[in-house]
Amino acid sequence: KSSPPNVERAESQLYETEPQTGKEDSPVFNVKWKDAEYMGECMKRENWSTAKADKIFSLFIRERDKVCYFCPNPASQCSHFWGRANSATRYDPENCDGICGGCHMRHEGNKQGLYRTRKLSQLGTKKYNELQKRAQSTVKRRDAIAQFQTWYNERYE
Repeated sequence: KSSPPNVERAESQLYETEPQTGKEDSPVFNVKWKDAEYMGECMKRENWSTAKADKIFSLFIRERDKVCYFCPNPASQCSHFWGRANSATRYDPENCDGICGGCHMRHEGNKQGLYRTRKLSQLGTKKYNELQKRAQSTVKRRDAIAQFQTWYNERYE
């Protein structure tokens, strides 16, 4: 098993908050991460919030790709081909690419142009159609997060 992508950067993005009550879907974060090992253990035990899952997933994609999907600049953002509103593909590595800020702005509004052409080339027609079908399916956000959390923990435990 490999180690998580740049845990120190992920660690710096988590912060101490007051405990929340009355929200069954919201995990309680009342600790400030002291070290990567402790963070990793807590990540395995707690249900992740959308914000936490988004940060970890974005970091994973940017570390995976390193370079922008469209140009040679560093991948500083995570672009979702099928938007983040689609919970079924929000945490799907095939749906996401590391991208620089400039290219993200340029291609965000025209996903059926060059981005679609590149995505078809990247995945092939069969996988592209499967991804599109997943994006159009209905999945509860908490279920998508739980599936990503399980996948992530199995990969990096």
